[in-house]
Amino acid sequence: DMRGDTWLWLSVPGVGAALSHLASGNADIMRRIARRPRGEATEELMRRWASEKKGAPFPRGSKLSLAFHIRDLYGRGHVTAIDTGNGETLVRCVR
Repeated sequence: DMRGDTWLWLSVPGVGAALSHLASGNADIMRRIARRPRGEATEELMRRWASEKKGAPFPRGSKLSLAFHIRDLYGRGHVTAIDTGNGETLVRCVR
């Protein structure tokens, strides 16, 4: 019975929009990385994608920052970080 004393309902205003931004931004980043020749891109290249003024913003459909999306993708295990010899970090799709 869900009306007992042990149940607590929690509502966070705006969480639906935040999750929508998160999902669409992550999907856009994964799509762009997967289109690369080896399924990998440097973080610097992704920052350049984000700073381009032409066309739609990157990541598309999200108001969250690129750094937030990259950290989320690391945490979910969708991408891995590889340190290169020249000090850059390479992001590779795991799927």
